Amino acid sequence: MGLEYGGIKNVDADGRNCQPWLGRANDERVSVMGIMMIPDEGVDSSHNYCRNPNANYYGLWCFTEEGTGERWGHCMVPFCYQLYERIAVEGKPAEGYPECFQIAMGKEYVGTTKKTKTGKPCLRWDSQPYGQPEDFDSNATYEDHFRFGNPTLDQDFCRNPTFRQQPWCFVEDPDIEWEFCQIPFCPNYPNKTECRWTKEGEEYAGTRNTSLSGFPCMRWDQLTYTNLRNWARYPEDVRREKHNYCRNPSMNEQEPFCFISSEYTEICDIPFCPFHYLY
Repeated sequence: MGLEYGGIKNVDADGRNCQPWLGRANDERVSVMGIMMIPDEGVDSSHNYCRNPNANYYGLWCFTEEGTGERWGHCMVPFCYQLYERIAVEGKPAEGYPECFQIAMGKEYVGTTKKTKTGKPCLRWDSQPYGQPEDFDSNATYEDHFRFGNPTLDQDFCRNPTFRQQPWCFVEDPDIEWEFCQIPFCPNYPNKTECRWTKEGEEYAGTRNTSLSGFPCMRWDQLTYTNLRNWARYPEDVRREKHNYCRNPSMNEQEPFCFISSEYTEICDIPFCPFHYLY
């Protein structure tokens, strides 16, 4: 929702200028108390930056100029990971999480390395250059092995969509077809990073095992649900590890969740990783 956003964006998604917050205090959309929740040291009469003082589910917004249609508008502010990926694609990747992996196989890795240990460039996952590998689940499609069933999202970055020893990628050599990538363990290994990097948090591999309301999570391997989803989407083999940590293997969920009964799920309170994790 962007509650922590403290940037200087001051136009909405339609390009309309934002108006100062103090001039609209006690409007039906936000109260003085709400404005006090804005994450700035002080909100003066000129402060017109996009914020989310009323915890709007759809994210950052601001009041707009009179006579421009709606009295307010949403702001287009990218998630930090989107900005980071954009910079990395230009050849300037940062160091630190997520440019390292936290668990033995690195299935949770969502960094931007795109060459192998021997320096070979990676091929795009959505090109599927050699058909479906033998160690892919025969009961699932090729696409089902990737983030939200869409290999295009992973571009040509090193990943581990199966249960190989570490992240890997396809290479343009039909004699070997693929190679492992040179990616280090995170400095805090074997401890887990208790935050999520992406909005959906499918890469989250931490140990939170209670829901947002405090209910204990059920073990994944004891649920019929897991028989209906591709095992490869979990950051570990939950059939063997038998844990109850919050995860998001489903493209239908907006963030990590868990089952609090055999029929009901609830999201988990997994914070975004601070941007300083990148440096």
